[in-house]
Amino acid sequence: MVIKQIPFAKEYAVSDEGEVYSLRNQKLEELKKDISNGYPRVKLNGKKYYVAALVAERFLPIQPDSNYKIFYVDGNKLNCNKENLVWLDQSDIQRYSQYTVEYRRQVLGEWA
Repeated sequence: MVIKQIPFAKEYAVSDEGEVYSLRNQKLEELKKDISNGYPRVKLNGKKYYVAALVAERFLPIQPDSNYKIFYVDGNKLNCNKENLVWLDQSDIQRYSQYTVEYRRQVLGEWA
């Protein structure tokens, strides 16, 4: 597991496995998540953030442009592991959503 500090919230960190931690008091403390529209979120400095967005921003190649969204390769919105996330545009999301998880992993594996 790799843990990286969140640049805009220095007292927090996110792991490549989709866990978010507080760095206060010189120790890692996992934050509780809530679910909004099926997606896990955490509260950082009084504001809520989607966990997948935090993972993607720290562990995936840079988002190509604002037309690209996070896609869950296995279709499970609760699985925020970096290996399960890729940046896709809306047409790619529609195209790959119809295929099996095995096919998506085969095709998108090089992006994940």
